[in-house]
Amino acid sequence: MNNKEININITVDNLDDITNKFNNTTLSDELSNYIYSECKGNSLKENIKINIHTSKQFTDDEKEKIVDMIRSNYGIDIKENMLYIKYTNVKGLILFIVGIFLICIYNFLNNFELSWIPETLLIISWVVVWEAVYNFIFLETQKRIEIKRLKKLTNCKIEFIVGDVNESN
Repeated sequence: MNNKEININITVDNLDDITNKFNNTTLSDELSNYIYSECKGNSLKENIKINIHTSKQFTDDEKEKIVDMIRSNYGIDIKENMLYIKYTNVKGLILFIVGIFLICIYNFLNNFELSWIPETLLIISWVVVWEAVYNFIFLETQKRIEIKRLKKLTNCKIEFIVGDVNESN
């Protein structure tokens, strides 16, 4: 078991500091981005703990609301990334098939006395195949790392610390 832990410290005075100004049931984009950026550069194996420092005591309902907002915020991001991977893989598969089809056409046209058409077709087909392979290898890997990080945030420990907020920094 890995004992390392990423501690993310957040200082808030009231619930409005945490919620989106347009919808008080969702996490603010600014806080969401801050929490996620604090995880960057750390190992994906490390657990995450969010310490919410506040000068006032939140009620149990407010604490539950905050925890739910944090978890649902990153849960939605996971779903969004999974959709992205799904559509990118479908696009990549289609591009790969089109590229292979164009290579077959090149082989057919190469038997005729057409000078530049087969060569242009070959270049285009390899670019299409490369685009599909690049998306599969590099972009999907990037999104999978992001999903792992978001899953850690969705399951992170969240602790509320009441006291002088100036001492927590």
